[in-house]
Amino acid sequence: MNSSFQYYVETEGFHFKYAKGAPSAVGREFHGYAEFILFINGEARFVSKNIQQRLSRGNLIMVPKGEFHQFSVEKPEEYTRCIFGFRETESLSKLVRAVMPEVMLVEAPNPRIVGIFEEMIATVRSSIEESEKKMFLEAALVQLLILCKQYSDDGISHNLNITPEVRAAMDYIDAHYTERLSVERIAREIHVSSSTLAHKFTRALNISVYRYLLKKRLAAAQERIRAGESLAGAATASGFCDYSCFYRVYKKYCKEL
Repeated sequence: MNSSFQYYVETEGFHFKYAKGAPSAVGREFHGYAEFILFINGEARFVSKNIQQRLSRGNLIMVPKGEFHQFSVEKPEEYTRCIFGFRETESLSKLVRAVMPEVMLVEAPNPRIVGIFEEMIATVRSSIEESEKKMFLEAALVQLLILCKQYSDDGISHNLNITPEVRAAMDYIDAHYTERLSVERIAREIHVSSSTLAHKFTRALNISVYRYLLKKRLAAAQERIRAGESLAGAATASGFCDYSCFYRVYKKYCKEL
């Protein structure tokens, strides 16, 4: 019997999902919203710029907007998680940046934080009106951020298993993605051979240097388009030199982002 399930609530400013089963967000290594992920069950490995770690039940992952992250799920049928993605508002911006200055993993979050997730899950699964669920989640987001700031020193993982070369390459791309970049230029800037960089990057992140750069640019372009910029303007500002090339890949990948 298939025991997969999904409970989902979405507004313009946030989305909340409690689900078991295969992940639906494959390919979304970058996105324009911040995210809390509570890992509940299964076998999965998490990779970001500063963390490479197998997940354990109850781990809390905090991802700022625009930051690379990836889940490798070994048994999709057992993969259970709670995801709360949200866009920063002006009133929350300072608090969000204090809570998640970079991708962070809390191995054993404070019970009060876990309690907020349990209340959100119960509310989303309940039979109350959709509008009331949305109001509850909006209020819960503020509580969650404040509690995470209050307990910010509890159990933060500093598992830096990414090699220095890969971390340096990611830093360089993130700082220069709007410029003309190639594997050769990136390798030269971080003082390794292009073949060494390509091999270590793909092995560590399960994504090539080129695809990382492409997804970074696409995510940046999508945020500009969402803010009202034209397709052509967003493409140029995000590092694409050829609009026709941008349009083709944007149509292909925009659903992933």
